[in-house]
Amino acid sequence: MIDALAPISPQRRPFCSLFVGIIRQGTGREFSPADNQNWLERLTPITLAFFHAEYFVETAVKYAAELEDPPQPMPYGWAALFCLYDCH
Repeated sequence: MIDALAPISPQRRPFCSLFVGIIRQGTGREFSPADNQNWLERLTPITLAFFHAEYFVETAVKYAAELEDPPQPMPYGWAALFCLYDCH
């Protein structure tokens, strides 16, 4: 999902630092049977990363299909994408 979001960034802007932190904490880890002892602690970061990335992909698809420019007032999805790409 990150690979789908990165190329559509306006003017090649980076992701906001909060999103990057969530993705870093939730990915790049391998799980083992020992993780079952601390399931919530081990599962929460990957779940949080997945749901954040999924939301942004779905929102980008929705607004790409519906609108060419952000209207005023800006729908919450457009505002979320502006935050994702650190556009102020």
